[in-house]
Amino acid sequence: MNSVKWLIRILLIFFLSHFSISADTISLDHFIQDNNNEVIVSAGNIFELGFFSPGISTYRYVGIWYFQIPVKTPVWVANRDNPINDTSGVLRIDARGNLALFQGNQTLPVWSTNISIAGPVNSFAQILDSGNLVLLQNDSKKAVLWQSFGHPTNTWLSHMKIGFDLRTGLNQSYTSWKSPDDPGVGNISFRMNPGVSPQMVLYKGSVPLWRSGTWTGKESCRGHDRLQQAHRVVGEEHQSMVVHPFSKALPLVVFQEAIKNLTNGKEKEAFNPL
Repeated sequence: MNSVKWLIRILLIFFLSHFSISADTISLDHFIQDNNNEVIVSAGNIFELGFFSPGISTYRYVGIWYFQIPVKTPVWVANRDNPINDTSGVLRIDARGNLALFQGNQTLPVWSTNISIAGPVNSFAQILDSGNLVLLQNDSKKAVLWQSFGHPTNTWLSHMKIGFDLRTGLNQSYTSWKSPDDPGVGNISFRMNPGVSPQMVLYKGSVPLWRSGTWTGKESCRGHDRLQQAHRVVGEEHQSMVVHPFSKALPLVVFQEAIKNLTNGKEKEAFNPL
């Protein structure tokens, strides 16, 4: 009888510790399934990652949204152009150490971080209070192997960047959803144009609607308050980046409203705060 109680106690400690470790992580021995409504939540209960269907759509996506806002407000979507048509989705660490999304028993992922990882598989994913989903090396250094902040969708969160990393070739830009029911890549984009004097440009399709003006070292030569107050430039040799340092997210709904004003000839109102 004592041995049974001892075994129960050990199992209880194991499951409780496993739950506490896995609350904000996905690892080799902990994954999330859509049909079980499983999620992970950042340590400070700021952001949540899980499966969702936008608007009236029945397609399933993996996304990140604010944990404490009753209306689910996604700020990042993994498989935005590759939805799953049922609730069989599983998000896990695959055999190569990548974070990958699978549908049912399929062997090829619907979406993956898709990076090369040297050595044995020893990685895990974690959702941070910043809203950044990171893939980390599971050792004492916890090196960042991949991060969602490097692959933005339609929302510019605090401390995210926009622009080019000349060393890696990574171009961080923001694109609108196709519609409230479809988070696929839409026709509104906000990105930095490269050059000796880079500048941020708002596009509708391939047509530029607004430019920030060239960078003088302190600020852009022209631009609207809404954007002038929401960025600072990182001028490293291998980077041409703008950083959003403030606490409030800047979603592309701001830019969609701006386009309405620009097309109506109300340029001064284009980027007024919401």
